[in-house]
This record gives sequence, C-alpha cells and structure tokens, in this order.
Amino acid sequence: MKGNELLLEAVGGVDLALVEEAREVAWSRRRTGRRALTLALAAALVFALSATAYGYFGGADWFKSWFADKSGGLTASQAAYIDANAADIGQSVTVNGWTVTVRSALADQYDFCILLRIDPPAGTKLDADGGVIDMRDLSIGRADGADKGAASGHTAAVIWSEEGGGLTCVWTQGITARQGSNFSFLDGAERTVRLERLRVGPDTVVEGPWEFTLTLPTSGGEAAELAPEPVPCQGERLVVREGEGYERQSLDMTVTSFQLTALGAVAKVEYDPDTREKGAMLTLPVTVVLADGTEIKTTDLGGAYGDSQAEFRYQFPSPVVLSEVDHVQLPGGVMLPMPE
Repeated sequence: MKGNELLLEAVGGVDLALVEEAREVAWSRRRTGRRALTLALAAALVFALSATAYGYFGGADWFKSWFADKSGGLTASQAAYIDANAADIGQSVTVNGWTVTVRSALADQYDFCILLRIDPPAGTKLDADGGVIDMRDLSIGRADGADKGAASGHTAAVIWSEEGGGLTCVWTQGITARQGSNFSFLDGAERTVRLERLRVGPDTVVEGPWEFTLTLPTSGGEAAELAPEPVPCQGERLVVREGEGYERQSLDMTVTSFQLTALGAVAKVEYDPDTREKGAMLTLPVTVVLADGTEIKTTDLGGAYGDSQAEFRYQFPSPVVLSEVDHVQLPGGVMLPMPE
C-alpha cells in the first residue's frame, strides 16, 4: 500500500457549526498513471445515530506508512507515538450497496486523522478517469452538540491507495478553539461522523447517509503554549500585482498565542489594520526546530483575518514529539522556546 501519489489540499476557515464554502474536487492523473484525489471537506455538527460495528486491525501501521511517505521517513520516537496513540475503530455502514468503513483514528487536542475505506457494490468499478467522489458532505461533531460554535477548522482528505476495487483515504482536521472555549478532541465524548452522499462518476451520485458514532483516542497529547506573552515579529502580506503574480511585503505583527501539538500548530497575531493593503493575504512562515537541530517545515493551511487580528493554521508532515522540540523559528530571527 504505497502513497507515492499523495495530493493534499487544505480548505480553510470552516466553522464546525455549519457548512460554508465547499469547492469542487476531481480526480487528477499523475505522470506515473496512478490516480490521486483531492477531497475538500466542510465540517458541520450532526446528531448521534447508530452504526454497525465491524472489526478491523492495523490502524497504527497504516498511519506509520502514510506519515512516512509524506515526510520521507519516521524516527523511532515518531513511530512509537503513533503506536501508542492510534486506535482501531472498525465501524462499517452499507447504503445502496456502497460500504464506508471508519477504520482507525489518531488525535491530539486540536487535530485528528481518520482512516476511511470506501468499497463499491460487487461487480461495480469506480469511474476513476472521469468521476469524482464528493466528500464535502463529511462532517463531525459531538453527539451532545456541546462543541457547537466552539472552534473553526481546516479540513482535507487524500486518497491513499486503490486496492481490491475500493479506495482508502485519510481525513485530517485541525481546529482553532475560540476564545473562552475548552474545546478538545481528547475529551472522550462520543462524536458523530456523517457522510451525506458519494459522487462516484461524472453523472452518478449515491445518496446516503452513512452515519457513525465513535470516540476519538484520548492519549494524543495536549497543546503547548509557546507565546504566553506577546512577541513582536515580521510576517508577510502577499499583494496581487496584475500580470506579475504576488508581491511579498514585510508586515509588523505581534504573536499573542502560539499553540503547538503533535500534529499541527496555530498562531494568533495582531497587526495595525492600516498596514494591511486591501485584498492582501497575510502569512507567517514558521519552522519547528528539534533539540538535535532538525528543522521541520510546516504546511501553511491559510489564515482567518479580522480588522486587526489573524489566525494561521499549520500542519506537519508527520507527528512531532513535543519533548524533542527546542523552539519554533519565526521570520527575522525571532524564536519561541518550548516551555520548561
């Protein structure tokens, strides 16, 4: 089960309480002939409903293979983190002959990865050349609704393998807890995952829903706060110049919070609204530096902007063992040390 054709696209600014902007997603063919699928997902809260239990094993091995392929390999401590924190779930639901299985999950306080398997009816072949599987209707929320409005998030999914006539994909989500919220994926609460429909060809839609009630694993680790006090730094604004693409310009920012977890990070910043050119996108490049000097590049999932504030969400190519982190590097030589 190789993931060499990994294609990952993040969709930002999705409120867990409602489905906002969803994008078209489609199959694409790589030069090798393998197919990859970028799946845009919108997160929403749903009610708890029952699902059929189905035994499945090997979730940790799947996640280790996936993360190793994304990052070029895992250290022994990273593999140990996945072994200790990935949990098999093994729930399957079949609707109209199509079976969706939630195989396993890995989570920290603000992020999760869920491994999904999609199997067509016997004798049915997925239209991988011209079709799409529309998973924008995939949602997750606490069964009791207690997390409504508590966070906003960035979600993405990617086809990991095509085997036995079916598809396996990894769904990832990283959220930002709203001020005053005690949101955590580690709360041990029952959550409901719901998939409304699958689009399995250019003119073929399979209506669901597929519904699952599950509890995410709770041992993945809390967030570390690296900016307990405001920290001035230099971010960037990307200004569109017609016919010239983006022009990068320096922008003074103050980091008011930087929370680091095993699977991702979120930075909250403030800036002078008069210095942000209308229509400009903002960014804050960051690098995680381990005690041995290893630098971990982050994937910037985009930001959410207010009049004078912004939030940036980052994802790591593989889990970061927080006890091995020395600091986070910001532009201009600014460092955020790990707390004692």
